[in-house]
Amino acid sequence: MRRRRDRPPRLETLAALTDRFGDWFDGTLKEYAGNVNSLPVDWHELIALYAPRPVYIATAEEDQRGEPRASFLAAQGAGPVYKLFGEGGAGRR
Repeated sequence: MRRRRDRPPRLETLAALTDRFGDWFDGTLKEYAGNVNSLPVDWHELIALYAPRPVYIATAEEDQRGEPRASFLAAQGAGPVYKLFGEGGAGRR
């Protein structure tokens, strides 16, 4: 028998987020809930738009629904744009 902590974490999906917190987002985001691969931008590109300003991404290490590794990788993916402005990448000042 599998124990609860041995189960893979349930990840937050775009469909779940737009259903529960639809007022947090623009209404057109729900159109992508069934096919996130058709989104015109990815998370690292949105972070890069803030360059050269700092971005604070708060995801608890053990909050598997928040996908902390994906959050970090998105920040790293924006790193090259920050470097164009002479700034450090993820986790650097």
